[in-house]
Amino acid sequence: MRKWALGSMILASACYEPLRMALLYKHGEAVGGVGGVGGLTNQWNPIGIDGNTTWLLCNTTSGISEVYCWHDGILSGFTPFAIVVWVIWTLPLAVFAFASASCPSRAEDTPSSEALSSIMDDQCQLPQRAEFYEPLHADHPASRKSSTNETNWHRAWATLCCLWFSVPAATYLDDTFYQKDVWHMALALAIAAAFPLSWHLSLLAMPLGGVVAPLMGWCHEEVCAVHKTLGWGTAAWALIHAGGELTFIVSQNSLGDSFNVAQSGENLLFLFGALSLVLIIVHCFVAYMRRHPAIQPSFRTIHRALAATLLLSATAHWWPFALFLVPTAAVHATGAALRSCKAGTDHLGVDCSDVGSRRTVACALGMATAGAVIGTGMVWMAREQFMRKPDADLYCPFLFPPAALTAGYLLGYLAAAGSLQCSKHALGSQSSSGLKGASTAL
Repeated sequence: MRKWALGSMILASACYEPLRMALLYKHGEAVGGVGGVGGLTNQWNPIGIDGNTTWLLCNTTSGISEVYCWHDGILSGFTPFAIVVWVIWTLPLAVFAFASASCPSRAEDTPSSEALSSIMDDQCQLPQRAEFYEPLHADHPASRKSSTNETNWHRAWATLCCLWFSVPAATYLDDTFYQKDVWHMALALAIAAAFPLSWHLSLLAMPLGGVVAPLMGWCHEEVCAVHKTLGWGTAAWALIHAGGELTFIVSQNSLGDSFNVAQSGENLLFLFGALSLVLIIVHCFVAYMRRHPAIQPSFRTIHRALAATLLLSATAHWWPFALFLVPTAAVHATGAALRSCKAGTDHLGVDCSDVGSRRTVACALGMATAGAVIGTGMVWMAREQFMRKPDADLYCPFLFPPAALTAGYLLGYLAAAGSLQCSKHALGSQSSSGLKGASTAL
């Protein structure tokens, strides 16, 4: 079940763009936009694929600058395409969590409670077990297995990166617009690089040490290697994406206009993109210098703060991140609730010494996923109400995606904390019943 859940998310990322391109010919703007951004976030092209205007189909005049044409969703502001993609991307985590809570598997096939309780930690951490931390000789069987697993993973990931990049690159380079000159070709490759960059960010943000390692049987060294590979891969794709975009903008003599936010709110797209690149560069510098005496004591705090800021900025830059980061928000919210709970009973009123079991944590994760979905949906509904106004501007829409991500995390945290509270009460009731039964027998 656990490997199925993880594999489903990887498979969904691999199939997303080829399937979307196949649907584009029949459904048009409903699944259109770069990476499906239009279909996912209700933003249709003001000029349809057939070259005709679609203004009469717009539900708002906020696209009066001919940037996009707003279309209402069918449920809580979500389009049919967004609902299908969101379900496919989020459902595996929820199914895994609730299935683990109701039907626990054998102990040897499941992560320990310590691993699940560290579910949110963004560091390379694993359960405190000797085989994870003792240095292994190169000829040791476990060392050879570790090297083989790492090699196979890198090969699989390289294949995925080629798929994520090559499919959109071939599509854009085949378009006559991008065949005008070398600058337009550079733009095509820059846009194509945004696809692997997006999947890197979506998957990198998922904690490795607490979830992936126990599922895949990775040791501590493998987890760190994978995390570093994803991190540096994210930086590389970000440089290709941002560098190509910047090269094209400069070649068209539109650098000043592109970043002129006062001229158009839509230029916030470039501003948040540049901010995200700066944050990635700073993050890489901090990671590279993590053992420096001035950084090492507070590296974890800096790492988490930069990562959270980067995700919010990236979500403001590419709005579908508000949907794709829901599983990540749920996992992080679960870990935060567990850490707060274990820190003491004053904050949540729960003594977590009795709620560290795998079933309890899995139930909290399932509830956090549901809470994250509800929180995101609430903001998306408010977004639709705003965008339907005749005087809706092009500035405020950039607030809703990061607000949705934040709301998803907060609702997920409250749901996970509530689940832990219920688990404590249930355990307390069971203990009381057991004591009464024992006293009666005596």
